[in-house]
Amino acid sequence: MFTLREFYEADSIKDAYDILTKSKRNMVLGGNMFLKMSNKKLGVGIDLSNLHLNKININDRIISIGTSVTLSQLEENSFLKSYSGGVIKKMIETISSKQLRNMATVGASVYANYGFSDIVPVFLALNARVHLYNDGWMNLSDFVNRKKTSGNRDILIEVEIPIEESFAYYTGVRATAGDFCILNLTLSRIKDEFKVVVGSRPMKAVIAERTSEYITEHYDILTFDDLVKNAGEILINEVEFGTNMRGSKEYRTHLSKGLLQKALKEVLNENIAYD
Repeated sequence: MFTLREFYEADSIKDAYDILTKSKRNMVLGGNMFLKMSNKKLGVGIDLSNLHLNKININDRIISIGTSVTLSQLEENSFLKSYSGGVIKKMIETISSKQLRNMATVGASVYANYGFSDIVPVFLALNARVHLYNDGWMNLSDFVNRKKTSGNRDILIEVEIPIEESFAYYTGVRATAGDFCILNLTLSRIKDEFKVVVGSRPMKAVIAERTSEYITEHYDILTFDDLVKNAGEILINEVEFGTNMRGSKEYRTHLSKGLLQKALKEVLNENIAYD
């Protein structure tokens, strides 16, 4: 169980940021689902509950998700139940229990960028951006790949997903329901551009750029079997897989081809006009 020297309710983002950057032991508190399993001794625990960051705002161009929005809020949002094939809702339904989803927040999940994250791969596939207090707006892909140091601590304010003509499919393999994924994969089709994102490798999620480009260029030329075979070979040569207690590098490499085949079948069979 983690311990705090002090609990602080911030009155503004600037207020929270000033406290956060005073000491490397200070931390913004999200849902605390994984923090409470640690033995960390923290200085000031910063609470953002008073800052009204628990809203999902949608207009005709974007989906804006506040950092304090819970996974259950995403799961229950009426627009997200159908957007891009309902991929966000379907992904969240696979995450542990309803009790955990009621507490875990989008901000903590995205900012921590856990290797086992199911959320980050889906957001990457949907071209999400993040809004940071100090560093401003950046693509989520740039955020997850930047080197984190004690000098670039920041506060995530919101995640923004552009509303586009799209369909996405998430799939993963778990040893048991409620466990972390051994491997997960998301495939999106936005107009006629495909994007493959692999997570739980067990390293952080990665966009398979060469695989995505190959599918985009050949999906309407090759037979399905040839597309799956060739794209699968590119994928396992492009993406690095690793070993941990949930699975070996070899097992994950083998699984990745099957997950890609499953995702391609779902996305290519979706009857959406992309003219």
